[in-house]
Amino acid sequence: MRVILACRLFDVENDHRIRKLDARNDVERLTVELLPDEAAAGAVSAMGLDPGLLTATQRALLRSPLNLVLLETIADQPGALNFTSRGSLFEAFWRRKEQTSEERRPGTLFNDVLARIAYTASDNQTLSVPVEILGPGDFIKHARVLASEQVIAIEDDRVSFFHETFFDFTFARQWLSRHQSMVEFLCAQEQELFRRAQVRQILELLRERDPDRFRTEVEAVLSSADVRFHIKETVVAVFANVSAPTLEDVELVLRLVHRESTLTKRLLLQLARPTWFGPFYAQGHIERWLDSDDVALRDRSVNWIANAGAEHGAEVVDLLMARKQSPDYVMWLRWVTQRADLHLHRRLFELLLDAIRAGQIDPADHNHWLSVHKLAEYQPLWAIEMLKACFVESPSALALGSDDKVTLLGIHEYGATQMIEAACKAEPQAFVEAFVPHLLAIMEATHFDGLEQDLLHDRHFSLRLRMEPGYDDVGDALYNGAAAALEKCAQTSSDAIESMLRLLAANDHDAAQSLLYRALIAGAVTFAPWAAELILQGGNRLKAGYLSDPHWLPREVVGGCCTER
Repeated sequence: MRVILACRLFDVENDHRIRKLDARNDVERLTVELLPDEAAAGAVSAMGLDPGLLTATQRALLRSPLNLVLLETIADQPGALNFTSRGSLFEAFWRRKEQTSEERRPGTLFNDVLARIAYTASDNQTLSVPVEILGPGDFIKHARVLASEQVIAIEDDRVSFFHETFFDFTFARQWLSRHQSMVEFLCAQEQELFRRAQVRQILELLRERDPDRFRTEVEAVLSSADVRFHIKETVVAVFANVSAPTLEDVELVLRLVHRESTLTKRLLLQLARPTWFGPFYAQGHIERWLDSDDVALRDRSVNWIANAGAEHGAEVVDLLMARKQSPDYVMWLRWVTQRADLHLHRRLFELLLDAIRAGQIDPADHNHWLSVHKLAEYQPLWAIEMLKACFVESPSALALGSDDKVTLLGIHEYGATQMIEAACKAEPQAFVEAFVPHLLAIMEATHFDGLEQDLLHDRHFSLRLRMEPGYDDVGDALYNGAAAALEKCAQTSSDAIESMLRLLAANDHDAAQSLLYRALIAGAVTFAPWAAELILQGGNRLKAGYLSDPHWLPREVVGGCCTER
């Protein structure tokens, strides 16, 4: 048997019981995504409205099908695109339906009918109520008008709102006119899950219409010992989602966090986001926390910095740079870079490069590669800079182990090898320029003695097997990545790499000659005459290949020359 639980994303994120279910291995989570921007814009255009006039906030709201329905209801009204929130959309919908109900039946008790249904549903903590509640005052006749306008639904002797969210809005709208605090409202009955949506809607409406009362109600609920924890979690979530926090909001947070509790810890974690970073930074709180003697405050500050977002990248870098001498600087830098979208933060990225070049961060550290894994996808040239800092410019770039190999090249780090593979394909010329000279330096540092007249063999790239080029450890990845990049450039931008090919041709290592020949084979159209000159020199020019056949590559070079002749 399978059980399907349908709920809002808000409940998944803010109800600990649903979160616990969601975390189970035998539970599959399916998310009903919002509409794509293009679909929402098309729907707006079909209403006769210009989607080009929509603000970013409006576009985000209209990705919800419900909000599109609300807009369609008022689309022919002047100022249809004046809404700024879901609450203002609902308010415009309310006014329009109130007007059309009056036109359909003059004297319709629009507000009274909705208030009676909303209050009864709230008292019963259910989304539908018996139609008999409309009997007193003959409200049923008025209710049928609202049903015709698709504001409510009457079915099987029960009445409900056309959508659960409209019930929440209606109740909140009515509640605002009552002389009752939210704590009084919540403590009047059992505080079941049903109350959370009401609390959320009331607070959202209060935020729009009366910000001072909004803060008063938030503080009262979070401070009350009589309000259940799951309700307080909802209040915290609504408060954290305030789009433009003010000085008064910041002061409220500071008052609340003086009360050490699980709830205040959750509040601070929820507030660690770009919208709240700005006002807290502007008032100096982030800096004071970071410079505090209290470890908990320093950790809080670093967490906020890590979640500040790209829009506050300059402030984040300024905070870190001013504390480069702190013993915690590298730890802070790593914490921040592991949580930031590094491809959006050039200055932060440069701080990370500097730390690697200074030996403060080990290129072999797995956690480092987790923090930079998106670079090759979004900024391949930055990825090459990162790879170069790690494997060319870091203090351990040429450090040899007991086996006389470069230790760093032997690491099996998937994040590093994947970045190498992606970067060499995305930016082959930059990759060649960054790594071919370093590969030659590695060959020089690790070659071993052979016959005097032979090419030199090194401990990393010589004695290769003839198989599909692999990206197993970092050494394999760099060598094969360089070969692939040379091949690509030889086909598409031969002039740009000619000097690099001359450098390879002048080198006495067999691994260097193999790189050269792979490029000449790929670029035979351009390089056939020069390739023929090299082959005709004979001797060591005929030695490049694999363990199974040390002359394989020269034969392929000859084949390429013959074909182009």
